[in-house]
Amino acid sequence: MLSSISSARTINLLLSSGDANADTCEFWDQYYSLGNKAHQRQQFIQAIAYFEKCIALCLNMLKKTPYTHHTKTLPCMLHQSSHNLAACHNALGHGLLSKQTLQELHEQLLRIVCCDQQPRASRLDALSSIDQSLFSLTSQLAYLNQVEEIHPVIIKTEMVATTISELLLNAA
Repeated sequence: MLSSISSARTINLLLSSGDANADTCEFWDQYYSLGNKAHQRQQFIQAIAYFEKCIALCLNMLKKTPYTHHTKTLPCMLHQSSHNLAACHNALGHGLLSKQTLQELHEQLLRIVCCDQQPRASRLDALSSIDQSLFSLTSQLAYLNQVEEIHPVIIKTEMVATTISELLLNAA
């Protein structure tokens, strides 16, 4: 999803100083706000760059600190960034890039849900976002007339969600 390696290096440099968790949330807020403003002005290429940075920050934080004490949870931040990125790709007529973004989001949420190392709260947050990511992904697949891909995604998601929700809810 990240458009350039230099963006990843910049983000890693930004996170190398101080409290990475707090810094990441602050940078995410800034990039997300700038992305929304660019999107509203229909400057989609600029918006894409900001939303890609948001996603990179989330993925980086998932590797370093599984949970954030931000006003939004990490799965929620990832979900919002990815949906906005997909919308920008669609606005530019790049439906396949939108599909790829939504697939990567959905797979990442499934990985969070299944990861025993993630805190229960993060896993539950990701689980609660799976329905919306599944709906967005299947809608994009239908829009692209790739309906043969819809059923396997639904079956996989249903199996994972059912199994993990039982585990998480019984562990309460």
